[in-house]
Amino acid sequence: MRKIALALHGGAGTILKSTMTPEKEIAYKTALDEALNIGYSALEKGHLLSTLLKLL
Repeated sequence: MRKIALALHGGAGTILKSTMTPEKEIAYKTALDEALNIGYSALEKGHLLSTLLKLL
């Protein structure tokens, strides 16, 4: 089995704690989890490029 590693950047802007609501935090973390799952699945199957193109 191949080892798979992913690095995920959480955004280019600044997220201030003072503007982060519990609902926004859940949505943010859910989106990051989904991106990780899609990326992991694509790497595991060897279809990273085609999966990335679908997401664009």
